Amino acid sequence: MPEPKGASPESAAILDALEGYITELHSEWKTLLELFAAGQQTSKLLNDTAGALFDTLYRVLMRDILLGIARLTDPLKTAGKDNLVLERVMQLPEIAADTELATAAAEGLAEIKSLAERFRDYRNKYLAHLDLPTSLAPSGDVLPGIKREDVEAVLAAFAKLFNRVDGPLRDRYVLFKNVAIIGGPKNLIKAFEDSQMWRSVPRSERIRIVGGLQKKRDG
Repeated sequence: MPEPKGASPESAAILDALEGYITELHSEWKTLLELFAAGQQTSKLLNDTAGALFDTLYRVLMRDILLGIARLTDPLKTAGKDNLVLERVMQLPEIAADTELATAAAEGLAEIKSLAERFRDYRNKYLAHLDLPTSLAPSGDVLPGIKREDVEAVLAAFAKLFNRVDGPLRDRYVLFKNVAIIGGPKNLIKAFEDSQMWRSVPRSERIRIVGGLQKKRDG
């Protein structure tokens, strides 16, 4: 196995920042799925607990994920300002000087640009700007033209590109889709389930249980 080629501090800083942003997108997506794609029982539990709140949370999470996808596929500069984007990996000296890595980066970026086109269109019409014709005659769809598999495909392409470049360069392979969420949705849902079960216990029985716990605590 060849030794990792290494990266300058400047290049490493860019790669680390991209890794952090891609990880954040995967974490947000996993959070959204654990809350809103965990089945009918969980959906009912959330709606019964705070339906309006979770409807807002869904929209906020989805907008941030879609905006994040569009941001990472922006050009290198906007209004003369440098952007942290995936295309920047092509500009890193270590990548540009290595034919194999440059080819891998170019192929990965071409795939991402194709997958991200609809996200960029959505960002331009619904998020960064409010396109007048679209706003006056909305389709009624929450995410017109975008499906769950589209989000998962572009996130997988982000991870694939990063690992094809930073993997050989610094021997850093990241399992983005397995990102762990400590204290995340599953904990919240369990708390809701426990609360629902507790509320189902007759009031007289709850008083008896609490009284028994207090006596035990007081010794």
